Amino acid sequence: MNLPWGNTVISGVTERHLDIFQPIGLTFANSPNLDSLELSSHLQYFADSLSVDRNCLKFQKQIHGDTIAFINKDSIQPESDGMITNQKGVILCVLVADCCGILLYDQDNKAVGALHSGWKGTYLNIAAKGVNTMVQNFGTIPELLKAYLSPCASEHNYQVRKDVAELFPTAVVQISEEYYLFNNRLRIKEQLLESGLKAENITISSECTISNTNYHSYRRDGAKSGRSCVYIGLQQ
Repeated sequence: MNLPWGNTVISGVTERHLDIFQPIGLTFANSPNLDSLELSSHLQYFADSLSVDRNCLKFQKQIHGDTIAFINKDSIQPESDGMITNQKGVILCVLVADCCGILLYDQDNKAVGALHSGWKGTYLNIAAKGVNTMVQNFGTIPELLKAYLSPCASEHNYQVRKDVAELFPTAVVQISEEYYLFNNRLRIKEQLLESGLKAENITISSECTISNTNYHSYRRDGAKSGRSCVYIGLQQ
């Protein structure tokens, strides 16, 4: 899936393509069902589909935190949950399997960002930190910044316990004495609006990774789940 942000940016979300990649689908993370050669072939397939060199794909070691890394062509996998760049030909790749991928695009200053936000990242407000980091590094004007929130565990299926629900009073609905449904994308949207983005510049996927088998889901498939890629980069 590609985003309609013009021909100066490469952006989108990968699907599993189970017709090609058995048994778990196209994935970019180690799995009990995937050896290193297969993983390498998946990465090459992805690079070829974007018509870029594989070295242009920049991944991070995601730790469910709020660290933002500046990425260039020579960057080696940082320990972070957000990446930004203003270099052409660098594709920022966030891995998700129920967490939300957030893409940021500053068309005026020719800069992009990609963030990984599960409930921990959302609690840490990585969305706002990503916006602020682009403001500081690129002179981004939040009112002109575009954002995309990817398929993720939805408010219909994302069950959390009270200890997590209490962190997000505006984005949960209680369904039993013990469980709540959490709307991660709603809370992220609130954070982006609080950071100065305009509602009309925020595009939100309605797809749920738990119920839609075109996407990877840890909650649905457990340890055998792969990872989808939410990506963005500036065209060469």
